[in-house]
Amino acid sequence: MKPGGYTNDEEAYFQRVGERIRYFRKLRNYSSYQSFAYAHNIHLSQYGLYEQGKNLNIATLRRILQALQVSHKEFFDSFDEII
Repeated sequence: MKPGGYTNDEEAYFQRVGERIRYFRKLRNYSSYQSFAYAHNIHLSQYGLYEQGKNLNIATLRRILQALQVSHKEFFDSFDEII
């Protein structure tokens, strides 16, 4: 287990969540994470961590998905396929 208490598989999963957030942000025409964070009143450095799959909880993920107008189903459909 890694120092943060997560296994390598868990770390990879969290990173994948961050990649999906980034994917949908770009799909919604936010060219930078800063512009998205600013538009939705999310602290810039904190949002940067979210796109890295770090320090993200379910409530925050829900808020981000609502801002992106992405359903949970859409977010997790093809979760393992789209990079």
